[in-house]
Amino acid sequence: MDSKTAFFKTLETFHVKAAEVSEKSGVAPEVISKFKTGKQQNLRQDTFDKLVDALPDDARFYYLALRFNSENSSVAS
Repeated sequence: MDSKTAFFKTLETFHVKAAEVSEKSGVAPEVISKFKTGKQQNLRQDTFDKLVDALPDDARFYYLALRFNSENSSVAS
């Protein structure tokens, strides 16, 4: 699973609002919205890292598990 999909799946699963992540990360809500809708294809790595770091601990671990499991399953295939 790519980073973007895993991130937004995490928000949905843990009922975390983009506004909460925006406030904690310092990333503008408009940037998150454009990224989600595809109006902005990519974020700089440091910006995306701020979003992930702003997640609650349990949500961040879930996100990392999605990414780790996805990477390992594609390597094993």
